[in-house]
Amino acid sequence: DGKSIEVYEIPSDRLIDELGSLHALILKPGRQRESAFDILPDPDTVLFDTHEGRWFRLGDAMVIREDGSNFAVSPYYLHSGGASIAWACPELDFTCPVGGIIDITTHGWDKGQATLWLADQLGISHDEICAFGDAGNDEPLIDKIPNSVAVANGFEDIIAKARWHIGTSFDDAVSAAFEDIAAAAKTGSMPAFMDSAVDERYRKLAESLTFAMPKGIDS
Repeated sequence: DGKSIEVYEIPSDRLIDELGSLHALILKPGRQRESAFDILPDPDTVLFDTHEGRWFRLGDAMVIREDGSNFAVSPYYLHSGGASIAWACPELDFTCPVGGIIDITTHGWDKGQATLWLADQLGISHDEICAFGDAGNDEPLIDKIPNSVAVANGFEDIIAKARWHIGTSFDDAVSAAFEDIAAAAKTGSMPAFMDSAVDERYRKLAESLTFAMPKGIDS
């Protein structure tokens, strides 16, 4: 009837060997279930449960028994019945910026990596880039770009990591920042929002908001 009857924790030193003998509950066109791993991944591999809309470590996977077979599933399986599409598509990365939305990219590529690659191709130094973000898929961008900017209504993780801060996206703060950058470029000065006093004001605004988006993969 879908209820958990017994829970058994697989010892960490046996986890990978045990997973190798299991199946994963994954979905593919025309084939509902099949073997999970061609090459066993590291237990610290982070996977995405598309039904739950949350990330999890492979080492935290659950094992269930259905139809006489043992299956490895995400730790949220009993809550949402979800499987991890990342097990079926190891060549792709999955990011959930906001609930119900999934970004799909080639494995190893993200906004930050792509931005740095493009800058190098164009001969632009990294400190000449200004990157704006609000959600989980922007975190690699915020991490890798020195002049990173968070809107006041963004994820708490983004706000905490960003170098600079501006108003909310609802108030067109990003558009205003673009105009600020364009005006500063004409005079060879720094944009007004790249001032410590201005930045502190918007950081405090961000901290005061109660409608900020959810946190990243650990929430």
